[in-house]
Amino acid sequence: MHDCNDNTGWKSNNITAGTVTFDLRGLHELAGLAVWNHGQLNGDRGVNVLQISSSPDGTTFERLPNSPTQLARSSICPVGAQTFTLLPVRARFVRFEIASGYGAVNTGLLEVQFSGKPCT
Repeated sequence: MHDCNDNTGWKSNNITAGTVTFDLRGLHELAGLAVWNHGQLNGDRGVNVLQISSSPDGTTFERLPNSPTQLARSSICPVGAQTFTLLPVRARFVRFEIASGYGAVNTGLLEVQFSGKPCT
């Protein structure tokens, strides 16, 4: 569970769409994803529509196989994780291209966790 605290989550600054790129600091074989959507403002601050892509080098990104294109609204804090099983892919970078939120003037995520193993 996540507490919805502004100090432990992320939110945009008065925009509802944009790109967030995660650097996994090494090549990993990704197999899963957990996302804690933002629950403030009755869930209005959460991410709604997005595309998730990955890249081994940070230059060429491709849609992450079997990744979600929409996150569920989390209207109560604390927020539980939404979990997704991915088709395995080798990646160092994962990009969230956020198209819309649920209605607030900014959009946010509380936490994102990737599962898999480092590539040797």
